[in-house]
Amino acid sequence: MKWVTRDYVHLDRMACVWLIKRFVDQEATFSFVPWGKEDTRAPEDIAFSIPHTELGPHDETGTTFQKILRKYQLVDSALDELASVIQKGVDHGNDEKGSSTTKKKNPNINNDNSSDNENSINDHKNKEKLNTSSNMNQSKLLHGHHISELV
Repeated sequence: MKWVTRDYVHLDRMACVWLIKRFVDQEATFSFVPWGKEDTRAPEDIAFSIPHTELGPHDETGTTFQKILRKYQLVDSALDELASVIQKGVDHGNDEKGSSTTKKKNPNINNDNSSDNENSINDHKNKEKLNTSSNMNQSKLLHGHHISELV
């Protein structure tokens, strides 16, 4: 199946890509749509971390990672531990930027994600960096696996 999410992938969505590829759909392919143009995705694609979809972005019901765990009934203590780490990372990011809850309390906090997106390296450039041999040697993760082996 083809899965789709918004571009400028960060912690929750990157973890979802790994989770989907490892435990939900080993043949999954992924595409990215620009923020604000989420409706341009193909209707047959499975959307995740896109507003107004079943597997929407992190909110009061949890991270997208947690939503995928629930939907696909993935029950494992290691995945639960990882979900907790992702939740803490999302919470920390929201604390840094001013979450929507914080913004309601303090309207002077800017929660506009567009500046973050404009300053971020886009996903295609990240993929190019990952595919270069010099960066592949620097991108080792746990137990000597390259990132490309994990997704």
